[in-house]
Amino acid sequence: MATNLTQPDIKQIRVTGRSRLLVVGVTAAAALALWAILAPLAGITLEAQQGALMHIGAGAVFFASAAMAFAGSALPHSTLWSARRSSSACVAPL
Repeated sequence: MATNLTQPDIKQIRVTGRSRLLVVGVTAAAALALWAILAPLAGITLEAQQGALMHIGAGAVFFASAAMAFAGSALPHSTLWSARRSSSACVAPL
């Protein structure tokens, strides 16, 4: 039995802007929910030392999770874009 070693035809899945925003919103909401539930259950308060001691509240949790979700969704796009523009980029067969 012969094995086909060629790479399968993989179609790129395009994610529209709205669904990316939905994923970022769900990520931020999940982070807020976990923070709101687990911090009181564990009896901890989140604080950061930057000069003065700062309490980490809902706004900081929302902003950090949304920023990381946006960065995570932009990273594959920027990596593929730079690889396509590079003349020395090559892809080895699997």
